[in-house]
Amino acid sequence: MKKIYALVLSTFFMGNIIAQSEWMVPEENIGMVTKITATWCNPCGTWGWEAMEGLIETHSEDHIVVSMYAPSSSKLYNEEAEKLADEIGYSGTPNFAGNGLDQGTAVASATAIVDTFISAPIVAVPAYAIEWVNADTIVIEVKTKFFENMDGSFVLDVFMVEDHVVEEQSGHDDDVPHHMVVRKG
Repeated sequence: MKKIYALVLSTFFMGNIIAQSEWMVPEENIGMVTKITATWCNPCGTWGWEAMEGLIETHSEDHIVVSMYAPSSSKLYNEEAEKLADEIGYSGTPNFAGNGLDQGTAVASATAIVDTFISAPIVAVPAYAIEWVNADTIVIEVKTKFFENMDGSFVLDVFMVEDHVVEEQSGHDDDVPHHMVVRKG
């Protein structure tokens, strides 16, 4: 079974959102860079932290960049992050991947995968529009467009991502704002 993931990137805010009645799925490849991490992991909070900040700075305009706190002993753990991390496969933390291809600690390899993906043939693209948000609910519309004929079954899964989640992190003296944390879907 082939899977297509649409990550809904959102900073939670209050106010009215005007839904777009008609919107198009962009005809462009958008890659995904992931860091599988844990709050107790010292390398995640030192060189892995700096690597993630570099990935966000370099790739957040063109790609999705997320942190998955997959080990159940991590303070920011959730089952959705674990599910996605297990799909990628990993042997420790920090662990980096480009488009779901495990690269271990090789941050540059994850970067190369998504950079190359931009110019690859466009096959399928998921996209979303925020319909409305209130204090405890977000309603979104999700579309996927196939630009080539494909056979098989496809699963679209939506995950929420929250930036600047304040929590402790090994390798830092105080609580810090964690980057692009995958939350429950």
